[in-house]
Amino acid sequence: MVAPTRGVHYLWIVQNDRLHRVLPGTGEWHVVGGADWRGPASIAAADGALYIINNDRLHRVEPDSGAWQVLGGPDWGGKAFLVKASRGLFAVQNGYFHRVEYDGSWQVLGDWVWQRTLAMTTTPTSIYAIRDKENGFPEGSLWRIRPSGAPERHLELRNFVGTSAMTSIGELLYFVRKDTLIRVNLDAPRAPDRFKVIGTAGDWAGTQAMCSLAGKLFIVENDRLHSVDPTSGAWTVLGDPAWPGSAAMTILGVPQRSSIDSIPRPSGGLPQRDRRVRAERRSGTDKAKPVRTRRNTR
Repeated sequence: MVAPTRGVHYLWIVQNDRLHRVLPGTGEWHVVGGADWRGPASIAAADGALYIINNDRLHRVEPDSGAWQVLGGPDWGGKAFLVKASRGLFAVQNGYFHRVEYDGSWQVLGDWVWQRTLAMTTTPTSIYAIRDKENGFPEGSLWRIRPSGAPERHLELRNFVGTSAMTSIGELLYFVRKDTLIRVNLDAPRAPDRFKVIGTAGDWAGTQAMCSLAGKLFIVENDRLHSVDPTSGAWTVLGDPAWPGSAAMTILGVPQRSSIDSIPRPSGGLPQRDRRVRAERRSGTDKAKPVRTRRNTR
């Protein structure tokens, strides 16, 4: 395995059960670790490590080698969205919004209102989520999540049904709805300027994942990784069509030193909910699975 260059920001893509480190300028990629990530995954980067929700568990992953450590128990069954915000890690799973510490302890914030979440992202100041159509909101809706976990809907913005991916650049939100890239500028003074199609409608059918880095968008669509201009929508394919079945993507700069043992672990953590509530928010089975501690050497 080729070692990463220190101080460089990479894209990290989970695809076909494996974690990949990708150079954003060329699309050149290397597999990191083994076939450890079977099934749906959600990924975020924080404090020099990757955090992945997969197979009902939260993992902390060493970016140099792909070695990983399970944090906590099988608390994350069902579809999950994991993001890094200024206040730490946050997740939406089984209808609840959680604050998650780096040691895996978590706390539910707010009520059971996020069961129809389609996508989630952060800006420097806020956390946003898109929810599918529901009673009273047949076209879907964009919400800002308050620190308490309470939702705050942006009433003037509609047409979010079919959203497949979401990210941000600064305070601008970008999402792919069905086959079209759209920018949302909540600070625009005129309502018509707050919701704008970027590029050509129809460019992004089959979008699998999206993130941003250094003022550009990166979109995995139809098995290809694209670098996208966020103003014009002009795009360039990076590398070969190597990304069928991509599950998740994030960014992380490789620090000067990197080790699972060097990742800060807060003392005390956050209080767990009681066992009854934890069981209710799982995805239908409470059968315990073997806890993995590190990947096997291959």
